[in-house]
Amino acid sequence: MRLKSCLVIVSLLCAVSAQAALVPCGQHPMELAHPSLVWKKFIDVAVRSRFADMDAVICAGKIAGSSLAERVTYRDADGQTQVARTIEELRNFQVLINAHDLPASIGGMVRTGGLVSLRIGEPRTEGENGVTHYPVAVRFHRALGRNVASDIREITLNAQLDYERDQARAERGGKFFDVLKIYIGVLPTRMEQIVLKEGTTTVDNFFTSTLERVGRLE
Repeated sequence: MRLKSCLVIVSLLCAVSAQAALVPCGQHPMELAHPSLVWKKFIDVAVRSRFADMDAVICAGKIAGSSLAERVTYRDADGQTQVARTIEELRNFQVLINAHDLPASIGGMVRTGGLVSLRIGEPRTEGENGVTHYPVAVRFHRALGRNVASDIREITLNAQLDYERDQARAERGGKFFDVLKIYIGVLPTRMEQIVLKEGTTTVDNFFTSTLERVGRLE
């Protein structure tokens, strides 16, 4: 019975967005509401399991003519989860994804409350209108099941906004990537492995158990 419940959770988590296409950064209503900003894709987020896939994107809205970001959006392909925050709001950890943000069929089976939080630190700019670096930390519940012990992990990375190249980039441990792929295990149901890619090339690959364990999302 436990295995059956785990299979249902994973298949529902991944199936809800499997067939929809992601709208390019700057063309979604959340981003069109701020036409003065220049929107760039930061990273694609992909969730993979044995049953289906889920895709999402993180976009950064930067001030025109500079390398400074003002807003961040996160949205999945099916439109079930849509989050927009200012950089100032994210100076401290904020829960971005809650169980109640998920479709009812999923939210009733995963742990209650917050699932993922984000913090963006103070920026550092190299030269006038050069590259601006933002330290980013993401905390998430590794264990997704409802009746399991809490296991919160933190991954840190560096977000870069490059004015001259007109692009946003993500870097971790000296390795640049534009895709963060998460693999979900079945028994127990948890975020098991993360693969970082630049295009189709894998630049890093590690188990979530190697990430720092923290006590809370915020």
